[in-house]
Amino acid sequence: MEGVCSVCHRQRFVWRSRKSGKLVCPSCHTGAWLRDPSKRAKCSLCRRVKAAPHRSGSGKPLCQVCYARSRRQDVSTHEKCQQCGRLRYVKGRTASGKALCGTCYQKSVVRVKRICRVCRLRKVVFRNQATGILMCETCSDRRRRADRSTHERCAKCAEVKPVVTRTKSGKAICSNCYVKARQSDASRHEECHQCGERRPVAARMSSGEALCKSCSTKIRRNDRRLFRVCSVCGERRFPRRDPESGKLVCQNCYSLARYRDPARYRECSKCGDVKPVAKHTASGKPVCANCNIKARKADLSKHERCRKCREIKPVAVRSASGKPCPNCYRIARYRDRSWYEKCRKCGKLRPVETRSSLGKPLCPVCYKKTRKLPQPRFSPSMLRTFS
Repeated sequence: MEGVCSVCHRQRFVWRSRKSGKLVCPSCHTGAWLRDPSKRAKCSLCRRVKAAPHRSGSGKPLCQVCYARSRRQDVSTHEKCQQCGRLRYVKGRTASGKALCGTCYQKSVVRVKRICRVCRLRKVVFRNQATGILMCETCSDRRRRADRSTHERCAKCAEVKPVVTRTKSGKAICSNCYVKARQSDASRHEECHQCGERRPVAARMSSGEALCKSCSTKIRRNDRRLFRVCSVCGERRFPRRDPESGKLVCQNCYSLARYRDPARYRECSKCGDVKPVAKHTASGKPVCANCNIKARKADLSKHERCRKCREIKPVAVRSASGKPCPNCYRIARYRDRSWYEKCRKCGKLRPVETRSSLGKPLCPVCYKKTRKLPQPRFSPSMLRTFS
């Protein structure tokens, strides 16, 4: 029957609780059941003492996470999704009883925007089952990762980290190892709708086409609807939240703060200089940004044939038109008038070689004077198309 829930005070479908006799909605009833200590048992897969509302075929207790994972892995329970048409795990159904996969089901759910009790921002919220308060997905994930009591030793890297998934035998897998396994699994790769490359899927468009990580990030950063005012430089740009202060900062200010952070400085295992760490080797040794770039350029397995000069060189950028090498990409940028901006130092309209910490453009000549680096490959002959 329809009524007001005595816990969340929302107008929803409710029933009367057997213990308290009050009207509660299904969500609050399930949350109270999961928080009840008497309902806890040792899960037969993950071996953790949790609320175990399900049972395996042999009658052993299963927690909600392991039960859902076992159903997703069981291909016999999969059905053809009514919207995307793929054979996937059934997350929900339409009013007519047609199956919906997890992605299409999330799109069909009406999301409620309210004030998150943690970050105090108006976002899509849900009621946290552990605490019972309204939280956004970001704050809930951040709180779960900060809770060290839920951390376990990863079965692959052997480090104690937050658990993202588990193997079929119930062993914990951290987020880094999970992402690496997905990216190295070629069976999960799809053709990117934007660049046309067959790469790991990072996001999907509203129509269901796959997007790789580079194209997905590029689309988000160019979407002016997502722009916010940076709390450091005051410019209106694509934001990200500083994990320490919680303030909104642009990518330039965030990268600059990370570069200046002395806690990130280590002795590079290649050159021996004390610099910010850009990457770690397979054995865990730190590598600076310069040595990392040199190693990538020297790795012949990452070289491909340039679409312009037809030589096998490192790839500068991937686009729908091809994969140019660094030299051809730089020449194409210098000849493209749309890349020209007014240099903040000399005031001339020239190609943008780099930007200052505030995002102001610098031409190749002024960049050489500022950084005291070798002259980039720029000459007036490159501009002959506009003479």
